[in-house]
Amino acid sequence: MERRTIELMEKVLDSEQPDLVVHNGDNITGGCANATEMRQAMNNVVQPMEQRQIPWVVTYGNHDEDSTPDTGMDEEDMLAFYRSYGHNLNQPSPRGVTGSGTMNLLIRGARGQRPVFNLFLLDSGRYAPSTIAGQDFAGYPTWDWLRMNQVHWYTETSELVEKRAGQKVPALMFIHIPLWEYRFMWFASVDSRTAADHERAVAKHGIIGERNEDECPGPFNCGMFSAILDRGDVRGVFCGHDHVNTYVGDYYGVLLGAGDVDIETHLVFAGDLGIDLTANDQSIDPLPLPDGRRRK
Repeated sequence: MERRTIELMEKVLDSEQPDLVVHNGDNITGGCANATEMRQAMNNVVQPMEQRQIPWVVTYGNHDEDSTPDTGMDEEDMLAFYRSYGHNLNQPSPRGVTGSGTMNLLIRGARGQRPVFNLFLLDSGRYAPSTIAGQDFAGYPTWDWLRMNQVHWYTETSELVEKRAGQKVPALMFIHIPLWEYRFMWFASVDSRTAADHERAVAKHGIIGERNEDECPGPFNCGMFSAILDRGDVRGVFCGHDHVNTYVGDYYGVLLGAGDVDIETHLVFAGDLGIDLTANDQSIDPLPLPDGRRRK
């Protein structure tokens, strides 16, 4: 585990004092030789929240299973491990929904049980299959994408929440791999990608932050943004994946945030918190593993 990652997490938690933390995929990466090392890596990641007794949830990214071939621990095993912690709020995916840990989390008002806010957490997968209908993906992005059953799940869950609450409940959505609309927003265009296009996009969509690499969506537009516009409850979609992009903008009434952007849309950088950014490895020993008993 990189020492500075934990230091950044601890300083952000202490300065922001959040009510909930979302780890939006790529929570761990490859390099674990066995299941114990995977558990140690995950344990190090969650201890800053556990030690501060802050509720937290995770989504999955394309790198979380990088060590699975060597360790035998897949995302379902990881989910069970994360759920053993006392302050974790993750739930398994509903039956028939692609991925692990796809769920919604209702936030209820201080008085009574009426929901006042909602979070949608979706597993956006890892990589595209090698072929579909005998055709490979040479020339196309080879990341994964949200499946239509996940889009249907969002729509149906959104409708059910509205019915039970008696009104639309505002929501945020967290995914790891970005939607195609992120790239469209940056240039205010589908096909043209010039500096002038971006200048127009900044004025049109109120974009702030940096784009230091191309977005890496999957080869297909999954239709989730169209579903979000149709339902009208999701106020913002936040992704990870493109690790050096830190922008947010208003794309037709929906905030699209990339990288380390929190729900107030301000950016927190390691350098601003006095963390050493020397380009080297600064590993730390793993923390003691928990006893495996859920402490809720």
